[in-house]
Amino acid sequence: MTPKNIAQKVSVLKGILGWMTQAEADLRYPLISEGEAIELYSKTETDALIKHPVLADFQKLGADVKLLPLGVYGPLVGTPETLVDNQLMVSLFMPDANISITGVEYILDTTGAFTGDNYNGFVLCSVVGTTMTEIVRTADDANIWKATQNTIVKKAFEAPVNLVKGTKYALLGVYNYSAQTTAPKVIVFNTQNRNSFDLGGGVWYFCSNKGGFNTITTPVEYTGFSLNSNIRGFMLY
Repeated sequence: MTPKNIAQKVSVLKGILGWMTQAEADLRYPLISEGEAIELYSKTETDALIKHPVLADFQKLGADVKLLPLGVYGPLVGTPETLVDNQLMVSLFMPDANISITGVEYILDTTGAFTGDNYNGFVLCSVVGTTMTEIVRTADDANIWKATQNTIVKKAFEAPVNLVKGTKYALLGVYNYSAQTTAPKVIVFNTQNRNSFDLGGGVWYFCSNKGGFNTITTPVEYTGFSLNSNIRGFMLY
């Protein structure tokens, strides 16, 4: 491939990767020079053009976020979401490079005031067909929903985990209480721009919910889940 063609392909890829339309990509990322294109393609995958522009913005601000959920195409702009007791929250992830993940981070719009019960936390799962199976989880901790609002909340998994490029993963989260004064609210990304898609082996939503979960025990079958109107701001670091 000639340098000119490499530069052209960089511009095209910025649009077709799905983060924005080609026209939007051309406006935000003008066609780079041939030299810049060659340098870009010589870098490691974690520094290459496949980095999501919203992820890059977080990192420029000093955040240690490594992976955003699928379906994100804009910043944290949606109406904050009130968490619901016993509701299993599912977000999907697929890394563009092999990465090591330590835990989950997000931002609370409203600090919860409640008495936690059962399990409060996150479970990262592998996805095969419509079956989600635990890889690693966070320890039970109701305080993850009581953190200071408008600051980044971080909750580490019980052990770091290596994610494989191009592999589907599901993050399951749950909020449980026995008494509540104020429900926690989480900051969200954009609204979902499509209802569902075939992830291979079944129809999925980018972000979804299902009631009746006092705890998270896997395997969990992806059946009976409902569309969540926004992409929750759960990120992996």
